[in-house]
Amino acid sequence: MKRFLVGEDPAKMGAMRALKEIQEKYPDVGSKAVCEEMLEVLPVADESTPNLDARVRLFSSTTGALKHHWPKMTRELLGKLTDFLTEVRKKGSEDNRKVADDFILYVFKETGSSTSEQVSTSEQVSETCLRDMVEEVNCLFELQGHTDRVREVALSPEGKRIVSGSDDTTIRTWDVGTGEQLGELLRGDRNVLGSGVTSVAFMCDGKQIVSGAEDCTIRIRDTETGLQVGEPLVGHTGLVDSVRVSPDGTWLVSGAGDRTVRIWDAETREQVGEPLRGHTDEIWSVAISPDGKRIISGSNDETLRIWDVESRVQLGEPLRGHTDPVFSVAISPDGQWVVSGSLDGTIQIWDAQKREQAGKIQNPSRGVLTVTISPDSKHIISGSFDDTIRIWDLKTGEQIGEPLRGHTNTVWSIAISPDGKRIVSGSMDNTIRIWSTEGIF
Repeated sequence: MKRFLVGEDPAKMGAMRALKEIQEKYPDVGSKAVCEEMLEVLPVADESTPNLDARVRLFSSTTGALKHHWPKMTRELLGKLTDFLTEVRKKGSEDNRKVADDFILYVFKETGSSTSEQVSTSEQVSETCLRDMVEEVNCLFELQGHTDRVREVALSPEGKRIVSGSDDTTIRTWDVGTGEQLGELLRGDRNVLGSGVTSVAFMCDGKQIVSGAEDCTIRIRDTETGLQVGEPLVGHTGLVDSVRVSPDGTWLVSGAGDRTVRIWDAETREQVGEPLRGHTDEIWSVAISPDGKRIISGSNDETLRIWDVESRVQLGEPLRGHTDPVFSVAISPDGQWVVSGSLDGTIQIWDAQKREQAGKIQNPSRGVLTVTISPDSKHIISGSFDDTIRIWDLKTGEQIGEPLRGHTNTVWSIAISPDGKRIVSGSMDNTIRIWSTEGIF
């Protein structure tokens, strides 16, 4: 965006004249464009901008529009707003500080920021609060309805719907664009194990949902009616922690507490061949390569294993490197990389062809419970015990930007839309959040 300079002679050109020039460019005084021009100007304290008092007057002239448009701003522009408000709070007069603090308090209370409960007066506003305002702006919706931990979230093939499974024994579907729940909830079948829903996935046509549960079964349901299609897929003797659908939709794979990986025919719902055995403890996560020829599994035994689908045999030795259970595995859309998240607090990157470690990321807090990879195979998205979502550069291992904050408990599951514009997260706080990746990658 071209920077609008307020004037070459600040002594002669005041804030109101600057505002008039901007408004002449944009007939709609309250437009987002006006706000964007403001945010380009406000934090730049150099020879071509007015003094702080004048810039505060300029800011005050458009606070109404800013209050309306700030959630739609990019993280870069919100960073500029944060820089300006921080400068005002450090260098401004008492009246100027009140203008800044009143705006921040308005934002917190209107949006339900996690910091708002701790801030009731302008004196309590801190620079940390300002940073939180920027960090939380990427959250578009908080979806409420589940009454227990959200174990897994998944997106439909077209990226417009979300399915979620929870320990409350329900499966729910949601609209990505509005955050609204779609139709009736789908309730699991209770038994002595409680039938918490542990894993969910859409079939390739988006018309059916596959779920795994604590009752050791896999069930397929009609997305529109919520009705179960056929009999449950039975074979596992431990809770089904993870289910995935093959790229062509003809078969399913599951990993369970009975230490086995099983392949199922999607049409007949029959198990294909014998279970894949090798892990020595519960299998938390399974993934399928883009070409449908490989299955990757991660286990409580701290290893990953790669399996050939056609022969149903393990390829090579287990992938070792983690020092705690492997909770999540993912494979990049280009098929080159396998990524794993573990309770040891690391994300490990593996060469899918060579079956050897290619990189390691240390998460700032212990326990990475979920990982996924962006559609362009360039970024890793992770969720962990510290209630945050972090984005990493897959090649360099560097964290990109600040964590996405908003959840108040462990982030248990993450999914990303096919176009890479939305991240969906499920948490132990019983909620689902939809995030925009605008300004992140």
